[in-house]
Amino acid sequence: MDRGYLNARLLFRLGLFLPGSGLGPQDGRTGVTLSGTVRTPEKATALAAAADHIHLFDGTAPGPSPGPDLRAASHVVLSIAPGPDGDPALQHRADLDAATNLQWLCYYSTIGVYGDFGGNWIDETAPLVPRNERSDRRVLAEQARRDYARERSVPLTILRLAGIYGPGRSAFDKLRDGSAHRIVKPGRCSIASMLPISGA
Repeated sequence: MDRGYLNARLLFRLGLFLPGSGLGPQDGRTGVTLSGTVRTPEKATALAAAADHIHLFDGTAPGPSPGPDLRAASHVVLSIAPGPDGDPALQHRADLDAATNLQWLCYYSTIGVYGDFGGNWIDETAPLVPRNERSDRRVLAEQARRDYARERSVPLTILRLAGIYGPGRSAFDKLRDGSAHRIVKPGRCSIASMLPISGA
């Protein structure tokens, strides 16, 4: 994984994850100011120890407080998915435009952009043939990020993630509660890529 944020001093995340996400002060790095957005006050409370500044932003209108931290950011991670009504990150496009010290962008996308390859192996060179509206939106969002990074002359990392799960939703949790099941397709690869949210 390309972790361009390791050189960050002012890291901003549009869409903070749970504690242990590898992007907070608890991961052993020093000298990094981490700011970001969450949807609810409850999430802000849960993440209070994981970030220096947490801002509320529900994606429907610009948040009242993220502006100054986003404008000061050197490294920005965009992890909010585009929805039927558009890309929530655009609510703060003006603040991102004003980030004069911006050095790196990262976008969390999904392997859903590849579509169905019938169990065959894929990598970053595979064509994008999304099969649903959500993945179509991700393809458009990826291109929008490329265009923006090119416009700003900053490097962009796109991470196409698969099978991210949070607490209580791992394969082992499903085995314990009896909800686990197998997917068997003769002649097809049955290896799945699963990533705990703590490694995202």
